[in-house]
Amino acid sequence: MTYDASSPGAIAYMTVAREIARRGSGEALNNLNELNNGAHTA
Repeated sequence: MTYDASSPGAIAYMTVAREIARRGSGEALNNLNELNNGAHTA
């Protein structure tokens, strides 16, 4: 069995893994706090 990092399955797996890690890092909560504090403007 071989591993191809550029295969669609590997790319999909890494995309999901990054999203899970981002959510677990508190980044989403930090972004929400910044929005509530007026740090971002639309």
